[in-house]
Amino acid sequence: MAGQGRRVVFHGSFAEKRAAVAKEREVDGFIQPTMIRGQRRYTVMTAATRRNSPMTSTLGSWATPWTLGLLAVAAILFIKTLPAQGQS
Repeated sequence: MAGQGRRVVFHGSFAEKRAAVAKEREVDGFIQPTMIRGQRRYTVMTAATRRNSPMTSTLGSWATPWTLGLLAVAAILFIKTLPAQGQS
């Protein structure tokens, strides 16, 4: 199971280098030798791509937190300019 951080995606840790090389070819990543619980392991990782929030992928690239906040402020100001209900 892959785990994703900010900079790398973890694809597995292997005791044998040939298993790590096979996985590296499969995912087009790199091998990082590490020590896990005192034993040498070969960790396969790839560079992480930028993660998109579900709202950004649905609304497009313009829907950043800044623009959504700006739209919220504009909506509030517009509502304040409307005449009150029940008053003439």
